[in-house]
Amino acid sequence: MVDLSRAKVASQSSIYPCLDDACNKFYIASNAVDRDLSTCTRNMYIGENSITNTVWWRVDLGKIFSIYSINVVFKNYGGYEMRQRGRFAGFSLYLSNSSLRIIDFLCYEDGKELPPLNFTTPCIGYGRYVTFYNQRSDKIKYPDGYERRTIIELCEVIVNGCSEAGVYGENCNVACPKNCQEQRCDIVNGTCLGCLPGWSGRFCENICQGGWYGFECKLRCFGHCRNNAFCNHVTGQCDNGCADGWKGLYCNKQCKDGYYGLDCKFKCSGHCQNNGPCNKQTGHCDKGCEVGYTNLLCNSVCKGGYYGRNCSQKCSSKCIDTCQHTDGSCTCSYGWMGINCNQECPSGYYGINCNEECSLHCGFNDTCERYNGSCPRGCQEPYTGPNCFKMTGNCPQRTDSKDSILPIPLIWFLGLILSVVLNLCFVLIASFKHFR
Repeated sequence: MVDLSRAKVASQSSIYPCLDDACNKFYIASNAVDRDLSTCTRNMYIGENSITNTVWWRVDLGKIFSIYSINVVFKNYGGYEMRQRGRFAGFSLYLSNSSLRIIDFLCYEDGKELPPLNFTTPCIGYGRYVTFYNQRSDKIKYPDGYERRTIIELCEVIVNGCSEAGVYGENCNVACPKNCQEQRCDIVNGTCLGCLPGWSGRFCENICQGGWYGFECKLRCFGHCRNNAFCNHVTGQCDNGCADGWKGLYCNKQCKDGYYGLDCKFKCSGHCQNNGPCNKQTGHCDKGCEVGYTNLLCNSVCKGGYYGRNCSQKCSSKCIDTCQHTDGSCTCSYGWMGINCNQECPSGYYGINCNEECSLHCGFNDTCERYNGSCPRGCQEPYTGPNCFKMTGNCPQRTDSKDSILPIPLIWFLGLILSVVLNLCFVLIASFKHFR
């Protein structure tokens, strides 16, 4: 062990007032680290009839060290040892990495017994600052022997420890366990003063139990690593990737709707029942497929000749080709109509999907046959042909039900008008010649 505080920078809360500036050097804070017992600090009185009730002295070691013990030598006046012990009594010692006392580590706190004027205590820990603190309050009943009005006189404060980080032992020559946090361990027995993330145990020799990670192994893995593996005991990440349906370094994010599988890189079929999302792990449509689709992924249409929910319905035998896989609709064969071709053509229509109109010239005012439009008992005069759309002679022929020929009565009426006009013309011409 080495003396870590010798000749280091020291400070204190107050200094005993002198009548001249020359004597102030006898009470300065650095007197406690000069290794000269004849020079001591002295602060202003605290306690009864004093302007303050607390006092502190601090040394800055310059950097963080592993500390073993602190030795404090209090001023001893011949014949006044008990008074001095009563002044010394009630003090505390703190370690910290900051000069702010709010984050200090309490290393020693005095009790009822009066301390010896040459006092040493173990103070095992890490720190840069060592602080001596004492108080006297009117509101506190102190043990017997305590001086209620006191003055602090520190002649030496010796901080012993290892000058190098990451070692321990009497000679500071044994390396701390490798998984100690910041390579800090107990200066006596080498137990870690904290473990690196992912490790536990007195010497940080144990990895976190499966499913846990981080500082003190207090963080639980999210549980979605590939092949049910545990997450990394240090980072919590899934080193070999995520289980199907999950993504992210920690595998804590589900695939967004519409995607599934490894790294969420597969798109759902889009044909799950009621436009629902597929299973994010398997891509299956757990609630079934929308009509016209089949298999677990609902990514196959019904095979030819089937349609509907679960492809359980057969297409109509009256479809010309296969029906639609969704609703069974199709192009109907001759003489049939409707979504599923289950309706006969209505009177006056025939053919594929009943799209053709029958001739108006079937004999005996019959309607045509619904398959091919033929007139079962022949045609009216002067029409002919299997569907009675043609006329005999040189008259224009009707080629289909949508072409039209002027009816015979209308032709007679037009001929009569033409005859009257011609006769009127002849009469006018004859009259004109007569008057000439």
